[in-house]
Amino acid sequence: MTTPEGLDPTIRSRDIVFEADVEGVTPFLKVATVHRNGAGHMTRYGHMLKVSVTRMTMHVTASFRVTGSVLNDTIEGEMLGAETTLELESPDPPDCVAQVVRNAERGCFVMQALLRPVPVTGRTLLNREPLVVQTPR
Repeated sequence: MTTPEGLDPTIRSRDIVFEADVEGVTPFLKVATVHRNGAGHMTRYGHMLKVSVTRMTMHVTASFRVTGSVLNDTIEGEMLGAETTLELESPDPPDCVAQVVRNAERGCFVMQALLRPVPVTGRTLLNREPLVVQTPR
């Protein structure tokens, strides 16, 4: 019987590339979308700066690596990087559209957390009671 790839203990590292094309939505980290009553960063900042974005398409490539083994309790995941291409259409001048994009990127909490890592804390509850999960480092 063949061991499934995800359970093969001889595989020590796996690189994963995720690609997505998103059209007609607001970039949030340029990877996902966020909406506030139907409006997100680009729409909100565009409105504030009086800049119209008539079409938006985002292509995202995110790279990850997984090392270790689930069966040996040594699994480790890491993000290697992200590449984005944002395509916009607007009747407004390029310098005005660039200002909207700069503000949207600087105002994105997730993008900023990736660019300037922040502490992350967590807790686990099992049946509403604390569960001690020690992660060796």
